[in-house]
Amino acid sequence: RPAPGATGPDTAPQPLWEYRGPIGDLGRPLLHRDVIAVQADPGAGVLGVDARRGTLRWTAPAVSGYTPVACGGLLVMKAAYADGDDRLAMIDPADGRTWYSDPLGITFRFMDLPVCAADGRTAYVVGHSGPHRDGMPDTRRRCLLAYDTAARRVRWRRELARGEAQALPGRVAAGRLVLVDAGSVAAYDTADGRRRWTVKLPDDGLIDEGGSQVPAWRTAVARDTVLVCGRGLTALDLRTGRARWRIDPDQLPSGTGEGPVFGAPAVADGVAYLTVLGTHVFAIDLASHHVRWKWAADTDLALPPAPTTVAGGLVFPPSSDSRAAAVAVNLRTGRTRWTLRDSSGSFLGTTGLLAGRDRLYVVRGKSIRALPLA
Repeated sequence: RPAPGATGPDTAPQPLWEYRGPIGDLGRPLLHRDVIAVQADPGAGVLGVDARRGTLRWTAPAVSGYTPVACGGLLVMKAAYADGDDRLAMIDPADGRTWYSDPLGITFRFMDLPVCAADGRTAYVVGHSGPHRDGMPDTRRRCLLAYDTAARRVRWRRELARGEAQALPGRVAAGRLVLVDAGSVAAYDTADGRRRWTVKLPDDGLIDEGGSQVPAWRTAVARDTVLVCGRGLTALDLRTGRARWRIDPDQLPSGTGEGPVFGAPAVADGVAYLTVLGTHVFAIDLASHHVRWKWAADTDLALPPAPTTVAGGLVFPPSSDSRAAAVAVNLRTGRTRWTLRDSSGSFLGTTGLLAGRDRLYVVRGKSIRALPLA
């Protein structure tokens, strides 16, 4: 591949490398410890691609699922090929070695993404009670548990209200697990699982995201503030759940429709960057909650709640454009820096974007490209 650099101010940098292989179209890629973990084609497990060299480091054929989650030095996900559907799979990102948890006493049959969040060594997991063969998810008890990957045991478990969501988006910060469910967001103490607060959300419906029924809202944590984004944008106090400020859909131009308005935000230096209506990116100062700049897209963006990515002084909106793999927006000015074009125009779906220390990784179709950002 060509050496890094660009031919003009509006031209994307040349890739440092490109990997092509049997990458599947389920789930989202993950960058962890200089390895890009992606789902392979159906039945082929997980691929681990070296993020520095662009070579295949390992294949983990004995696992499947949609998206791995980083937990300390491991990748954690649903153990789809284990004996029973009540185990987690742990993958070492260095070499792909895989081991399973003991049975956890809950079934993951109804959860596409049972691992909702993780911190240094604990994975926070949601499952259902009872045998996996009968019943429906909304007729079963749901359970939230904390699994210690180092001690290989369950630290605590708490019962949740029944529901049909196949994934519950979560964040861990300052001893709190912030978990979004249909119609609410709640904070749990990571030490013992006690619920500290719950805030009702105005929309209790689920949306289809990659074939899974999930809540329409997403969260991000910036210091002691929880940003809750969906039909509206609300800033909550992390410790108490009290609302600090909000932006409602009626404060925006008409035509917001019925779905989510605000995409999942990326936060950097006290500013939240997020898509609005799948047509714009807003930069919102979290101290003053004023909009610093607005950027209007001239390519197709993925609809909310698709996340925005920030790296190297640039903002990357989520792209679903068949001819534009990525668009870089200047973080300070809100002006387009460059666009990475896709000459084939045959790609359908959302491009996966991963931010490294000095690189942007673009996962699209059957390829991964590494672009320099320094």
